[in-house]
Amino acid sequence: MVSMASLPDAPLTEDQYLSIEREALDKSEFHDGQMFAMAGASPNHAFLSNRVGALLDRQVPLGSFQEYLIVHQDRRHVEHYSKQDDGSWLLREHAGAGGSVAIPRLQAQIPLAELYASALDID
Repeated sequence: MVSMASLPDAPLTEDQYLSIEREALDKSEFHDGQMFAMAGASPNHAFLSNRVGALLDRQVPLGSFQEYLIVHQDRRHVEHYSKQDDGSWLLREHAGAGGSVAIPRLQAQIPLAELYASALDID
């Protein structure tokens, strides 16, 4: 068992971070050689994570990582990153109850009203 209090003061390598993270009881994030404790997931976070998976209905062949969604839990807002042929990432933002996220590679469409249906405290 590893606690955040027992971490070294010197910057960590990625390998050191991964080794510590595998043994830790609580999850953390890694930035510039430093390890930071992550807050526990809110009910909205857990709900929205499950909704994204359910709405995609396991359509993801995932031969390589080409699409990334950041689903905000405090408002109807989704950031959609798509990997381009040149290796760069294109950001498309979707907001509001009438919006939807189109993922052509997966032939998927995620209506924000459906994604956020029953989410707590979101207008």
